[in-house]
Amino acid sequence: MLVSTLDLKEFTAIVQALESLCPGLLVVGFGAENSVEVLTALMHLVIRVHLTTPITTNDLRDAVRTVASHSKGFPALSLLRADLYSFLPAKGGVGASTLAVAVSGVLATQWNLKTLLIDGDLSAGTIQFQLKLTNNTSILHAVRRSRELDESLWLDLVAQQGNLDILHAGGSDYYPILESADVHEVIQLARSQYSVVCVDLGHNLSPFTAEFLRESRHIFLVTTCELSCVHWAAVRMARFKELGIADRVTVLLNRQPSHRALLSPEEVAGILDHRPQLCFHEDRKTVDQATLDGESIRPNTPLGEAIFDLAKSLVPAQPEARPERAPKHRFLEFFHLPHPAAEPTRWQD
Repeated sequence: MLVSTLDLKEFTAIVQALESLCPGLLVVGFGAENSVEVLTALMHLVIRVHLTTPITTNDLRDAVRTVASHSKGFPALSLLRADLYSFLPAKGGVGASTLAVAVSGVLATQWNLKTLLIDGDLSAGTIQFQLKLTNNTSILHAVRRSRELDESLWLDLVAQQGNLDILHAGGSDYYPILESADVHEVIQLARSQYSVVCVDLGHNLSPFTAEFLRESRHIFLVTTCELSCVHWAAVRMARFKELGIADRVTVLLNRQPSHRALLSPEEVAGILDHRPQLCFHEDRKTVDQATLDGESIRPNTPLGEAIFDLAKSLVPAQPEARPERAPKHRFLEFFHLPHPAAEPTRWQD
């Protein structure tokens, strides 16, 4: 990454941000001078390569050699982006929103992860009601202002509950037409700001919904054992295969009754050709109490324990330890400073 040293304060902030976002990324500084002030700042930031204008071909060759040598000790780097998980109901009313809210709450509170919950059911979203949110800004505002969206504006759009940020769907009862490019911009900004993003989608597979599905690391298809729900789950699975994302789908069997249901999990698996990975037993009392309290489901219940297990499986894996950086040198060891009578100052590792 090439970063200008013209403004040392800004340069320092950028380098520190890059180190936090992408540990191990090699930064090459460039500027019109290499004064003691600049060299000291580079030393403290462990910047080993600096190009001083005018930059010659030999300067570039030396920089490339240093970067190539450094890269051998580090694996391929990528910007850290939040994993995105989508919850999609086989049909309305199967409890997908309840699971999305509960899982997001566990990730934010129990695992202390900076988590974003998006209500993507534009025509019938309930998360604003479930969590008793009073702000009027919604996902629609974010998408319609995607071209001007930044971190400051983002904070004005989301509701905050500790480590959990929520972007609800508003009170709309119609399905607006939105540009896929604008939706994509919102998704990318969200993934850059959080550790995990959970999205509660509507059952309508619109272009808006499809954009989230394509970006999802995993898709949770929520159904119950009712025959009509399983039928619609089969329809959704067929559509996922057409979209080429069926390998990212996990079926969640919700509201499993304690007594013998019309369809067992095994029979549901036979119809869907996809065995449910998790079953959540019916507990309307716990769900209703959570709605009355405006909170996610508490973990000290059987349903809460099952939700905790699902949330635990979504906790981002810790990155492998990277090779240690070369030890810091004393000032005169770190730089090569030519004799004053020599050519204009050049330095290298």
